Amino acid sequence: MGDAEDAAPKVQRWPAAGGREALELLGYVDLSVRQRVTKPPEIEPLLNIADRSDIMLISSVSGLLIAARRACKGRLKIRELRIFGHGNPGGFWIGSDWISLSYLFGENRRDEESARTALYHELAKLKDYLSPENSTVIIDSCEVGQSAGQELPKALSRMWGNVTVRAYVEKQGYEAEDPQQEHGPAVVCKGDDCAFVARLFGMDVPLPNYQPPP
Repeated sequence: MGDAEDAAPKVQRWPAAGGREALELLGYVDLSVRQRVTKPPEIEPLLNIADRSDIMLISSVSGLLIAARRACKGRLKIRELRIFGHGNPGGFWIGSDWISLSYLFGENRRDEESARTALYHELAKLKDYLSPENSTVIIDSCEVGQSAGQELPKALSRMWGNVTVRAYVEKQGYEAEDPQQEHGPAVVCKGDDCAFVARLFGMDVPLPNYQPPP
């Protein structure tokens, strides 16, 4: 008794399939952030995200970078980054920072190096936490996918090393009178290549003939 041969064998316990620990074994983490704002009491519950501990509250692009750094722990990349916030065809909010072509590139709204603003350079730092091959940034805001020529999603994808950027065409969340995520068609851009898709049964279904509202 007490010999090594009598000791109970050690069992290697693997993380649950699909769980956070399993994802970290592959070198990735998922992150969701939303504006640190207060909605009217009758609206906040419809967001279905107000009290979720897995969604980090941020106040600015700087806050987003802090959240990304903490999530990645100096060794991981973000597989899926979901940014909740208000938006429209012209842009969207990251905390209190408005993200649009004019705020990133000035009045000419063209992605030229000499035109890039301080906000552009700050937001571009997010690239350090993303993988061009495996990361997806989801702009979970109303109507950003309606951006003229999809120029805003394209610019963001290029900024972050040609990662996949997903932006929705229709209203989202309580503004769509539907608290579900992924409401309606989305545009998916990787660099300058974009396609419209619909999310059905957990898969992207191409919409080759779809045209966003004018």
